[in-house]
Amino acid sequence: SDDLSNAGLTEADEIYFFIWKFRSIDHKFVKVGGELDAANNKVSYDNVTTNGIYGIGYDRTKPEVKYKNLNDKDELLDNYLYATIKDDFSGIDNKTLTVKIDNNTVLNGDNASKYYDISTGKLLIPDVTKGEHKIEISVYDTAGNLYSDEKNIEKKYDNMSDYDGDNVP
Repeated sequence: SDDLSNAGLTEADEIYFFIWKFRSIDHKFVKVGGELDAANNKVSYDNVTTNGIYGIGYDRTKPEVKYKNLNDKDELLDNYLYATIKDDFSGIDNKTLTVKIDNNTVLNGDNASKYYDISTGKLLIPDVTKGEHKIEISVYDTAGNLYSDEKNIEKKYDNMSDYDGDNVP
């Protein structure tokens, strides 16, 4: 516990220390587990089954969501909602991804692949209707950090070919 406080951390931070294994396919570290023993200043993991590059990591950074087709007034510029979801350290836990439009769940972990491409981080929600909408997105990364946000958007035109193109981001 003294070692944690010397590092500027608290006992609550202990749950964010993990053993990570480097995955050469996509050049990312993937959380494999681990248990922090702060009193003895060590992180241990008893299930190493393959050779590889392992490291100790600490992840307190939540995932990031960026809307790609909203202008600066949060007006939707297409017939679909387009966003990217990423987490540079531990990666997205796609089973936890939830998207609601006007309090109706359109995507959750069970159907995430319907609108979310795990490999690119692209989220496409088709057929957004004309009018004002409340968008809610929540997702955890594999280290347990939560991104959760609500955004009010407006789609002003049924047919986006009628849109004059002002304020395109």
